[in-house]
Amino acid sequence: MSRRRAGKRVRTVAEPGSIALDAIVSMRSQHRWRSEVTLWSTEHNRETTASPASIWRLWSDVATWLEWNADIERIEISGPFAAGSTISMTPIGQDTVELRIAEASEPALFVDEADLGDIVVKTFHRVDPLGEGRSMVAYRMEISGPAADTLGPEFGPRISRDFPETLAALAERAEAMDQDARGEP
Repeated sequence: MSRRRAGKRVRTVAEPGSIALDAIVSMRSQHRWRSEVTLWSTEHNRETTASPASIWRLWSDVATWLEWNADIERIEISGPFAAGSTISMTPIGQDTVELRIAEASEPALFVDEADLGDIVVKTFHRVDPLGEGRSMVAYRMEISGPAADTLGPEFGPRISRDFPETLAALAERAEAMDQDARGEP
């Protein structure tokens, strides 16, 4: 299924009437996903049996991101996992990026942003319960700013290329946490 947005064709990842699409629509209606002037964006999601609370525990424990995000060489946070704190993240083989936590709403959402001068990269991390012991975890990246029309298509796919693997590893780790909490092997 595809639709047009801001002059570009966008392919949705879920079929009408599906649980995944309903969750995405719910996420967007509960929180403003889009910035006013976004020139490049992408979104990835994954359905999981992990609870939102377990996903949040992993997100909020920044020091352990290395255990489930294979693209990170080094990471540290200045302050609590809350709006206004900054995260210094060094992707493998790259320069350190400073991320500011723009919003943190336990257990459902946090937003980080990197101001890179001519572009601002904002990533929304969201988890929503779907019912019947399932949740939807989604990462949405938006790139805006004066050079977003040229730099977004160039850098966006490179920055977000690991989202599917990161979401899978995050979900797997959170599912294991939930199993351990229930005393399951």
